[in-house]
Amino acid sequence: DDDNTPKHFKRLTSNDDGTYKLALDVTGASDPEHEVASNVNILIVYDLSQSMSTRVPGTNTSRGDQAEDVVHDFVTDIARYQDQDNPQNIQMALVTFAVTSSTERGWTTNLNTIINDFDDGGTDGRTHFNYNGYGTNWDSALQRANNLLNSADDDPTFVILVTDGAPTATGNGNDATSPSGKTAEQLRPYYNAALPRAKAIQGRENTTLYGIYIYGDEADLLDDLMYNSFQEAG
Repeated sequence: DDDNTPKHFKRLTSNDDGTYKLALDVTGASDPEHEVASNVNILIVYDLSQSMSTRVPGTNTSRGDQAEDVVHDFVTDIARYQDQDNPQNIQMALVTFAVTSSTERGWTTNLNTIINDFDDGGTDGRTHFNYNGYGTNWDSALQRANNLLNSADDDPTFVILVTDGAPTATGNGNDATSPSGKTAEQLRPYYNAALPRAKAIQGRENTTLYGIYIYGDEADLLDDLMYNSFQEAG
C-alpha cells in the first residue's frame, strides 16, 4: 500500500560497456498465511495382503514399506491445508483389507491418527502394518468403503484404493485363491464382483474413485476397474 511502503534501496551500477546492473533491496515485516482447502472427504482403502511384504526389485525395501511412506507423506501434505481454527474442512477415513476388510479409522478430522498409521521412511525397512493376510478382496474392501460413504457429508469425496495385486477373493473371502500362475482372465470373476462396488462409488454425487498400483504383476485389472466403473456410472 502507498501508506505502508517497505524500506527499499535501489542501486544502478555501470558495467562500463554501455549496459547497467540494477539491484533492488527490500526489507519489511512478513505476514505469514496459512492456505485452507475447501471442504473435502478422503477415504483411503489400503491393501494388507501378504504380497505387500514382497521386496521391490533393485531395493532393500518392501512394497508395503514404500507404500506406507507415500501414504504418510500424502496425508501429511493434506493436513497442511486443514483449517487450524475449524478443522472440519478436511475429514479422512481408512479401510484396510486382505482376504476380508475392516474399518481401521472412521471419519475423523484428527489427521494425525491416520498419519501415524503409516511408517515414515521408504528405505528404513520398517512398516506400521503387518502384511500377513492371505487374499486380495477388492469386493469386500469397496463394499466397506461404500458403507463408510453412507455416513459422510455432502462435501466432495475422494476414495483412493491402494493395492499391489489383482483381486483373488470375494464376499467373506472363503473363495480366496493364490494369483500365482493365474492369467488376468482367470482372475476376472473376482474383478467382476468388485466392479459394481466401484461403480456404486463412482455413481455417488461429488465422489471420485482412484486406484494406485504398488508394484504388482497385473495392473490391467485395476485399470479396468477404474475406467469401467467410471464409464458405467456415467
